[in-house]
Amino acid sequence: MSDKVTRIPITHKQRDINLHGFGYVPCEITGRYLQFDKTYCKENNLVFVDVMAADTNSDSPRKLCQLCLDIALLKKVINEIQPE
Repeated sequence: MSDKVTRIPITHKQRDINLHGFGYVPCEITGRYLQFDKTYCKENNLVFVDVMAADTNSDSPRKLCQLCLDIALLKKVINEIQPE
């Protein structure tokens, strides 16, 4: 039996998704991205989202701000977006 490992190539984008885990939504133009929590405040129907930037001077990302969004409104707006 051979110990040969066949590597499956992945895209840079997929590598970043795998690296950041759940909730990672990258900007397609800049190094910024959204990082959603897995949980939300059920009482107020709010989801917390960190707006992050890839720090070019270090390996760790930089948190720009945190948003507190109504999850129902967020879903409504996303569902109403139309293609150009």
